[in-house]
Amino acid sequence: MIRNSLRIHKYIQGTEVEGPGKRFGLWVQGCSIHCRGCAEKRLWDFNSGYDMDVKQLFEIIKKDASIEGITVLGGEPFEQATPLGILLEMCQKANLNVITFTGFELELLLAKRDAAIDKVLMNTDLLIDGAFKQELLDYSRPWVGSINQRYLFLSDRFKKLQDDFRNYQNRMEIRIDKNGVVQANGMWKKSTISKIMEV
Repeated sequence: MIRNSLRIHKYIQGTEVEGPGKRFGLWVQGCSIHCRGCAEKRLWDFNSGYDMDVKQLFEIIKKDASIEGITVLGGEPFEQATPLGILLEMCQKANLNVITFTGFELELLLAKRDAAIDKVLMNTDLLIDGAFKQELLDYSRPWVGSINQRYLFLSDRFKKLQDDFRNYQNRMEIRIDKNGVVQANGMWKKSTISKIMEV
């Protein structure tokens, strides 16, 4: 039986810090990699978060005509490859570009010879791969935290980005909802965040 729901942590509509342009940011729940120094340990537990039907999720995504694409983060997206592949295929058909993050290296994913994994890769334009390595910490490039992580362009949709992505700067967004709950996403150095909290 095909699983048609994704276990997710959260989504953000219209983020501008999780890749180029205005995007739909989707954080999946659950990760078995457990990188030392991970900033998102709360996303490790597969029993946390909530399930969402992929068709329902896609309806939310396509309602916002201003977004250029979707960025999938984690948790570990490839540990939910079957429902994710279904969602990303719908996004591609709607002409949305796709960025997928993974702690696995592309070579390992391909070696699995798994149709669900292959479907995610076929519907990903930019794959950012590699586990976070605390000893290789590096914030000089956008969207990644350590120098081993790679930008792998799996289609031509980001051809311009391929030449100038180093011009992008890491940034953060701060949102306050109607209940006063503060939510931050993006990437800054811990020292910068500490200075902001002191103000």
